[in-house]
Amino acid sequence: MSTPRPAWRNRITGHGEESPDRLLANPKNFRRHPRSQREAMAGVLGEVGLVDEVIVNRQTGFLLNGHLRVSLALEQGQATVPVKYVDLTPEEEALVLATFDPLTAMAEADRDALEALMAEVKTESPAVLAMLEGLAQAELSTFAAEESEAPNLSSDDRPPFRQMTFTLHDEQAAVVAEALSKAKRDGLSAGDVNENSNGNALAGICGAFLRG
Repeated sequence: MSTPRPAWRNRITGHGEESPDRLLANPKNFRRHPRSQREAMAGVLGEVGLVDEVIVNRQTGFLLNGHLRVSLALEQGQATVPVKYVDLTPEEEALVLATFDPLTAMAEADRDALEALMAEVKTESPAVLAMLEGLAQAELSTFAAEESEAPNLSSDDRPPFRQMTFTLHDEQAAVVAEALSKAKRDGLSAGDVNENSNGNALAGICGAFLRG
């Protein structure tokens, strides 16, 4: 008979709202937020609003999660933000800071589910659109890299296209994603198959650059 495992401790001690100017940024926070991310987050908050609380550790008074939302709330003069309070030692706080976002980032994307979700997303924010395009491109590049490791097909079985993977900084990815989106909106593409694909849009942009 297996030994029962101990129940997880609930470290959440309460919920509330606080003025953003009373919330203290954690000096140990290693995350930095580039302009593209700030603009995308501001776009989502402007369209949808807040759907999650920021997290504050009662023992230290510092934020554990939500630094960007608090920063934007200060910039835009928001009166309050919703807060979740936890009770952690400074050592536990350091562990949570080091693992909170990286653990989330370890999740893998399901290609079909991602494409279905992207098809449903509607936004009027150019920054959010650029972020989503960048996310889709990054994930699809991952899928392409995984597929390239599959056994080689004979020349007769190979599809008539080539996968290409690029490594970009956040702001560069946002620029590329916005250009792809504009190219598709403006009908700038190359080839006569799947005219609305990112590949055709990119080929159209490159062709226009070479001709110009």
